[in-house]
Amino acid sequence: MPLKPAPCLTLLLASMAAVSCTNAPTRDWRPGYPPSLSGAAHRSYQQSGFLAGMWEDTKSVYLAPSTWLYFGGGLALALGLDSAGVEDELAADFDSRDYLPRVTSHALDYLGTGYVLLGGTAAWYGINALADNAEGVEKSQALASTLIVTGVSTLAMKALFRDERPNGIPEGFPSGHSSMSMAAAAALGEQYGWKAGVPAYALAMMVGFQRMDDREHDLDDVIAGWTVGWVIGTTIAREHQAEILGGQLVPILDPSGAGAGIGLLWQF
Repeated sequence: MPLKPAPCLTLLLASMAAVSCTNAPTRDWRPGYPPSLSGAAHRSYQQSGFLAGMWEDTKSVYLAPSTWLYFGGGLALALGLDSAGVEDELAADFDSRDYLPRVTSHALDYLGTGYVLLGGTAAWYGINALADNAEGVEKSQALASTLIVTGVSTLAMKALFRDERPNGIPEGFPSGHSSMSMAAAAALGEQYGWKAGVPAYALAMMVGFQRMDDREHDLDDVIAGWTVGWVIGTTIAREHQAEILGGQLVPILDPSGAGAGIGLLWQF
C-alpha cells in the first residue's frame, strides 16, 4: 500500500492541529505581503489551521480545470505507450533481468513509501516549530498536506480502476510510490527551487523505475502516479506562495547590510 495508516500520520495531524489552535506566531514569513494587495494569491495555515487549510488545498487541486487536463494528458500518454507496444516491450525486458542491485532496490522502495515521507515531514515540522521558524513551519505543513492529499487521491483511484499489477496483486493503477515521491519532489522544487528540485525529481524518477524493475508496476501505473503527484504537489505549493501578477514576492538583501527590499520573481 502506498499510504499506510502509520502512527506518524496520526502524530503529524495531531501536532499540526494543536499548534494551529494555540498561540502560534501570527507573523507571516513572506516579506512585505499585506492582505490588501490586489491580485496576490496566498493562503497560510497559520491563519486557517492545518486541517481547514488541507481541505482548501484539496479544493484548489480538484476544482482547477488544469488538473483534469493534466490528468487526462497523463492517462492519454500511458494508454498511447501501451497501445504502441512500448509497455509490453519494457515488461518483457524487466521480466528477463534486474537492473538495480537488491540493496538499491530496497532503499528506493523504502524511500518512496508514504509513511517514510510523512515521517520525514513530521520531523521537519517539529524541528521548525521548536525553532520558532514560521517559514519552515508553513512549508512543512504544505508538504504534509501535499502528501496526504496525494495519498488519499491515489488510494481512491486504485479502488476505482482495480487494475492488476504485474505480480498479480490488485490495485496497481496508479503507482503509490511514484505519486508520493513525485508529489514531494514537486512541492520541494516549488518551495526551494532547482537546488532542492533536481535531486528530489531524480529520486522520484528512480523510485518509478524501481517499481517497474521490481515488477510491482507497469509503465502506465508509474506514469499515472507521476502525473498525480506532480499536479497535486505543484498546485498546493503554489497556493501557499505570495504572488502578484504571476510573480513570487522575494526578499532582496544588500550583502553589505546597507539596505533591503522586496522583488518580484517570475520563473519560466
